[in-house]
Amino acid sequence: MTWPGVVGRGLLVMVVTTVLTLTAWTVVPLLWGWQAYTVTSGSMAPLVRPGDVVLASPGIGAGPKVGQVVVIAPATAGGQPVTHRIVERLPDGRFRTRGDANAQADSRLVAKDQLIGLGRVVVPLAGLVRLHGGRVAPALAGLAVIVFALTRRRRPRPPTAGQPRRTATEPRRATSKTRRAAVGPSRAAVHSDDPPAQGGPSAQGGPAVEDRPVEKGDSSQQLRGRRKRVNAHATKRKRPRGAVRKRRGTRRRNRPRAGVALLAVLGFVVITSLARPGTGAVYSAISPTQANAWKSSYFYTAAVKASAPVSYWRMGGASTTSVADEMGTVPLALYGTPVVGAAGAVSVDPNTATKFKNGTGRSYAGVTSAAHSISGPMTVAAWTDGIANTNWRLVFKGGPGTNKLNYLLSWSSDSGVDMRFLVDAGGVRQEVKSKWPTTGGYHFVVGVYDGTAAKLYIDGVMTATKAAGGTLAVDTTLPLTVSEDNASTGLNGSVDEVAIWSRALTDTQISTFYALARQ
Repeated sequence: MTWPGVVGRGLLVMVVTTVLTLTAWTVVPLLWGWQAYTVTSGSMAPLVRPGDVVLASPGIGAGPKVGQVVVIAPATAGGQPVTHRIVERLPDGRFRTRGDANAQADSRLVAKDQLIGLGRVVVPLAGLVRLHGGRVAPALAGLAVIVFALTRRRRPRPPTAGQPRRTATEPRRATSKTRRAAVGPSRAAVHSDDPPAQGGPSAQGGPAVEDRPVEKGDSSQQLRGRRKRVNAHATKRKRPRGAVRKRRGTRRRNRPRAGVALLAVLGFVVITSLARPGTGAVYSAISPTQANAWKSSYFYTAAVKASAPVSYWRMGGASTTSVADEMGTVPLALYGTPVVGAAGAVSVDPNTATKFKNGTGRSYAGVTSAAHSISGPMTVAAWTDGIANTNWRLVFKGGPGTNKLNYLLSWSSDSGVDMRFLVDAGGVRQEVKSKWPTTGGYHFVVGVYDGTAAKLYIDGVMTATKAAGGTLAVDTTLPLTVSEDNASTGLNGSVDEVAIWSRALTDTQISTFYALARQ
């Protein structure tokens, strides 16, 4: 076999192996009750794209978790299922969903009994034929492959040494039956004026061959005809009566044809099984934007944005002068050259954090905007790996003096390592505090004022609360800072994912953010 044939056969084996592997991944789970859904739009990109097949298990159990992908029953009769990710579980037990590539959450809230499957496996490209050809295309494609495999004919082998090459006008080589008939008694011998040469066809019992000398008047057509007759008779050998002619290569030629036919039949059966009714699905897209990956942790950013904060600074990037506001309100300026590119808080997310320093050469971040002066219910959140037993500032909006503190997340110097949340509400300073973890690594801290109480959350759990009411102190000329421009109250450590809301987040929302970041 020549090298092009070796390469071609290797590519064929690779393609067939890939197709059979993808087919097995698609079909085998169906044996234990899973369902296959062909993706027809890009709302779950980039990992799940049109033409992919999503396998979903029918059991929901006690209820899916935030971040999992679910299959939702059609909203109207005759519609198709929708497969999106759960972004929030509401207090009444319903779920809010969203496509990873969509800018907004779905407007439809779904109950548990409307969830018909839980996404398990994505098989790339396994539904392309059905996507572009409907349910009939797989059957037609499989049938076409079978017909091709069964009717495929191999090229004739090249002649061996000493065997003449058949011309375009020459009839095909005679079979054993026609050859016996041709050399039998019914065929008239071709006579010649000269005796046959010793060892020639006549000496071996074959017909005589014309061997007259070339005459001057012979035409070129006569010469060609004579040469053909001589060559044809010279290559024929008479076999003993009853001998069986050995047909070389017959078994070898039939084996690839049978193998291709078998693979075609298997492909036909498998693909048509996928084309049965009830396995189609539509991934409804609102407006494709920057996509999130299948990993739940990547969805933390989208969940925060969906909750509509006033500002959201991810604290990543390579700039040493500012941090972009994901909500487009106002960027956060960096002072004193903090360290950028530090390891971030959210699992699996490549976004980085910013590391600040106090004392000599201190660094911090700050911005002055009326949008961050909030007089009513509000929430402030941040991730940090800092640990302190003094009053280092984490997020600070306000200034020194009476009734100047809008809100503050800060460690405490009162007793051990404590985190605290403070507001000036109704002219009274309100403070709630709780023990800060000393195990190291990032921790999630949230302060909430809802008009009736001040609350502190650490790692998704409310750890302290205190009754408080009234309007919060507001001074629009005072800055909001991350750390502080102070050698003793600035912090040493990294800060990530800082956000401010002009409303009070719920316990469920806060625990959901923490769960998304840690999955």
